[in-house]
Amino acid sequence: MQPIKLLSFTASVLLATMSYAQQNSSNEKYSSGSSDISSALSFELFLGGTASFAHGDYIDYHRSFLSVEEEGTEFNGGIRPLIFGTAGIQAVVMPFKTEPLQNLGFSIGLQYVQKGFQSRFKMKYTSPADFTDLIDYTEIYQNHYVTIPIQVRYGKKWFGTLGLSISRQIISTRSQKMKHNQSGSGAVNGGFDITDSGKQKIDKSLINKSGTDFILGGGYRFNSNWSVALRANLGDEILNNVSDNYKTALIEFSIFTKL
Repeated sequence: MQPIKLLSFTASVLLATMSYAQQNSSNEKYSSGSSDISSALSFELFLGGTASFAHGDYIDYHRSFLSVEEEGTEFNGGIRPLIFGTAGIQAVVMPFKTEPLQNLGFSIGLQYVQKGFQSRFKMKYTSPADFTDLIDYTEIYQNHYVTIPIQVRYGKKWFGTLGLSISRQIISTRSQKMKHNQSGSGAVNGGFDITDSGKQKIDKSLINKSGTDFILGGGYRFNSNWSVALRANLGDEILNNVSDNYKTALIEFSIFTKL
């Protein structure tokens, strides 16, 4: 699904949601009689942070390089979550005015998220030739997406959410940073301290361009204008080659304000 089509799809669903809410507001069965659509529909802007936890065979492959053992070498490392920010806008409709459906609502939005992971290791090698080698290496994989989260929600003050998120990949990158230090009487040229870094785009043909994730979460509404939510986004395959089995679980905490 192309970005323009994503926007068109979102707009179509929002219009359908508004139309439904408007029709429902004039229905005596579910409405108090008010025809004001603003009582049922609201728009919210949200900002927050995410932690992306990667898993699968592809991650195990990277982790295998972090378990090397060698005499005279101290080695430690691991796969770490990718911490980043998120932002978006959503429409929330609470179309029912009477029990038992009064607390049932729906939302659809447009959101920017980032998925990926960090691979980091530190190595210390003590040589019989009287020098010490220290290497600190970090590799970061970042996949940027625009998503359309579509959710069912239940509750007013405290609320729970359940739904799906349709994602479209924007760009994917890999960045590296290495610090290399050597010291001691046997060190090359008396010792050195080098820092090097780089960043490359990942070939788009390797990345799954679109996917569907499962969303589960909940939140708390302070008043009519402010709320917070904690959501778990269980991701689809990131790579085109599904045999590599690379997925993420995205934990998101966001603050919402009514527009």
